[in-house]
Amino acid sequence: MIRNLDDFDRLARFLLGAALLANALHMDGTEGWWGLLGVLPLMSAMAGWCPFASLSARNGP
Repeated sequence: MIRNLDDFDRLARFLLGAALLANALHMDGTEGWWGLLGVLPLMSAMAGWCPFASLSARNGP
């Protein structure tokens, strides 16, 4: 798989995902479930590929 995220994007996604997951572990009840959305940026940071970034990528000059 070809990577479409540079190092800065991967770091930003990793930090955002880690913060969301940490918030999910800290909250009680239904608020904590929203923090599980942190899994998505973590997965894209680890893979180096994001389907949404590939949709917005320009082909050509």
